Amino acid sequence: MTVRPFFKDKGFGIIAIGPREGALVNFDEIEILPELLPLNGEEKVGGNASLKISANEYLLLYHTVDKHGVYYTYSALFDENAELLALTREPIIAPEIGVYSGRRPSTVFVCGAAIYGDFVFISAGVDDEIAVIYEIEKQKIYDSLKFLSS
Repeated sequence: MTVRPFFKDKGFGIIAIGPREGALVNFDEIEILPELLPLNGEEKVGGNASLKISANEYLLLYHTVDKHGVYYTYSALFDENAELLALTREPIIAPEIGVYSGRRPSTVFVCGAAIYGDFVFISAGVDDEIAVIYEIEKQKIYDSLKFLSS
């Protein structure tokens, strides 16, 4: 299970892996993944949706937010033991700056995802004002993953 604690006093959020029992998360047991920590110029990261894509692989869709408040969506591949296998280095969804500016310009916030055939359908809120559905080929996401060296 992924958890997304936001440390208000530090001003950033992270993605961590850990067990939970119902709604309770034991923070003594969570593992912070350095590969998913905010990078230079990013204020926070957060998990959005996960998909089981094979018998032993799970795809996490997550976002980063830069210092200007712009959201970018990336993906990470985990095995059945929650080991990080690969992640995208370039966003799979990025807002089109200036195309539309709602209440939160340059925001694409993934809300859910589903696999149908060879495609991943992703629902998202854009600019905090409209809802959209993205369609991405599973193979395109898989091809964009960079596997971690063992």
